[in-house]
Amino acid sequence: METIFFMSQLPSRFITRLDFEISSICNAGCSVCPRRHVGNFTNFKQTYWTIEEVKRAIDIEIIKDLGSIVFCGNFGDAMGNPDVVKIVQYFKEKNPKIQININTNGGIGDADKYEELAKMGVGMIFGLDGVGESNELYRVNVKWEKVVENITRFVQFANPFKLEVQFLMWGETINQIIPMIDFIKSLGKGVLWLRKPFTTGEKTVVFNMNGEYTHDLTETDDKRLEKYFDTYWRYDQLGGLKKQFEELNPTTKELGKGNMQKFEITKFKEKLYEYTEFKFSEDELKEYEKINSQTCFSKNYSNSSDLMGKNYNVFITYDKLLMPCCMIPPNISNSIHHHHGHENSVQKEVLNKMHEIGFDNFSLKEKTLKEVFNSGVLDRFIYNDLERNNPLKICKQICGKCV
Repeated sequence: METIFFMSQLPSRFITRLDFEISSICNAGCSVCPRRHVGNFTNFKQTYWTIEEVKRAIDIEIIKDLGSIVFCGNFGDAMGNPDVVKIVQYFKEKNPKIQININTNGGIGDADKYEELAKMGVGMIFGLDGVGESNELYRVNVKWEKVVENITRFVQFANPFKLEVQFLMWGETINQIIPMIDFIKSLGKGVLWLRKPFTTGEKTVVFNMNGEYTHDLTETDDKRLEKYFDTYWRYDQLGGLKKQFEELNPTTKELGKGNMQKFEITKFKEKLYEYTEFKFSEDELKEYEKINSQTCFSKNYSNSSDLMGKNYNVFITYDKLLMPCCMIPPNISNSIHHHHGHENSVQKEVLNKMHEIGFDNFSLKEKTLKEVFNSGVLDRFIYNDLERNNPLKICKQICGKCV
């Protein structure tokens, strides 16, 4: 029997948080970004959500129920969207109490826009992994002079608690933590977020914007530093943190440069591939069996362990697809529109499920967020299986890594 919802009971009323990728435009070429594959840029379109498209697709009643919204992204930087200020103004106009955060590398966009966003009370998370040229060891092509210009303008008008610097603790950038503390202190406000980097195996290879291999980045092997992973340090705590690192005096790894093998880049085909077969290896299944607990910050952001709860935090992609979270699209985005036939079993499982449901049923190109969400597309895709304790393998792989 089909469930009939009264207006006050519509599932979309339980969307309290939105993660919105409003741009696939970016100036950077970071090594673990889905924009790149072995140094080359993948098949994606540099585009952005216009203010007109936002007004059409995001229902006002949903905006009024939102507690917060994050403008982040997988393929792009929110500050690459020329309408970013107008979009923020629109959300603020419809819901003055909404909390808005923007993630950026800081080296893109006009300083005037950073000022306007600061005056509207927007929180900004700047991804900075070093001072000066050291920042480009990972944030390839993010020019420090532009970062300083933009972040300086932002802090002049921002609330003291609205500036956050996210620092990835690569083994090769540990020596930049003290300079970063000094930089934040020079700004007069800000929070430092130390994070364990997401790596691509034993080493993460880095390429310049021309696709030429330049160096490697690796995880730190100093066990004393593990307690600092994913920790926040308020402005008034930075002096103490600096003293701790001066006493630790951790060894920074030398910048590695090995013999980079030549990779053949597989050409994508311009048609949808029907993923009819996938098979997990015995080793893969054994690894998944070890994971005996599952959380979901999309289904229940307030208590991710309660998979029967309803406090939705959903993700909207730059190419206008509704997804449960930001962690799934990077694995399958290119293969939705193109394919090379060598997708792994995890990717194929997701793509099979989406193909079964119908890719168009995830799309916000013509329908609104309320219409797509209330169709139950995410229930069929992810949420129902979570309640049955039978999640997609990708959920076991990635859950919690974005928090």
